[in-house]
Amino acid sequence: MHGYNHVHECAGVTSFDNDHHHRYRGSSSPVCYVGDKHVHRIVIIIDIEDGHVHEIEVITGPEIYTDRGHVHRFFGRTRRRGRPAHAHDYDEITMPPVAYFY
Repeated sequence: MHGYNHVHECAGVTSFDNDHHHRYRGSSSPVCYVGDKHVHRIVIIIDIEDGHVHEIEVITGPEIYTDRGHVHRFFGRTRRRGRPAHAHDYDEITMPPVAYFY
């Protein structure tokens, strides 16, 4: 429904690469309408103590309706960082909306 804006929390664990994985948590952008569906942009900087970071930057898929509200699938590969340069895959579902606003 247009005019009914919201955001989603998202969290997950990346694939195992270069002898480690990363946990991440963040939230989506407000709604971006694509026809009668909507998507969200997710940008998360994954910081780690051993001196490298990875970035998740993705547009979610359209809404998937569940009995607890709707969610969005997001997947991709982090930007290459670290030594040696490496990337991690992610494939998750957002949580149902956490904040509604007009």
